[in-house]
Amino acid sequence: MYCSNCGTKIPDDSVFCPSCGTRVQGGPAKTINFQSATPTAPSATPTPYIQGPSTTGMSIPVRPTEVTIAAIVDFIVGGLMLLGFLMLLLTLPFFMSGMTGSGFEMNGDLGSGYSEQQVMAVLSGLFIFIAILFLVGGILTTLAGYGLLKLRNWGKILHVIVWVLGLLNFPVGTIISALLIWAVFTKNAKEAFQQAAQNPL
Repeated sequence: MYCSNCGTKIPDDSVFCPSCGTRVQGGPAKTINFQSATPTAPSATPTPYIQGPSTTGMSIPVRPTEVTIAAIVDFIVGGLMLLGFLMLLLTLPFFMSGMTGSGFEMNGDLGSGYSEQQVMAVLSGLFIFIAILFLVGGILTTLAGYGLLKLRNWGKILHVIVWVLGLLNFPVGTIISALLIWAVFTKNAKEAFQQAAQNPL
């Protein structure tokens, strides 16, 4: 059999001319998928990279449960102390007017060597002193809770200072304070604070 295009002799079972590539008329109807036979080239678009949890290679510290509980207690106690400060501040004028306008009001000397004005000055000073203690204690305790949530060493130190003072409230306050201090010195807590100090966020 010869190619009808270029005249080259080709085998009888050929489908295409090996010389010019022309399909041979009357040849076996075979379909050859050259595209599938050709190796597929790799895609020019790279596979998207799946980013891990940290692009900096630093592991994110996990806050232990006991530290979280201690921080929540700090926020609650700090909030109550700040609320107590506001209540004392608001009731101070009523307290003073009640002392001077009720049966406490006396003329002249009280009989103990102190005048009414001196007693009122002492009571008002004590009232203000307690209010300031509530304010300072509330601020420090709230800051301690924030520091614990962020796993900051200054928060840990402030938390310990606040609750060391709480040890004086024997016996219930002593137990609660001791547990809250212990919460930031557990093995998990120490590792978390050390890891946070090495990889600050």
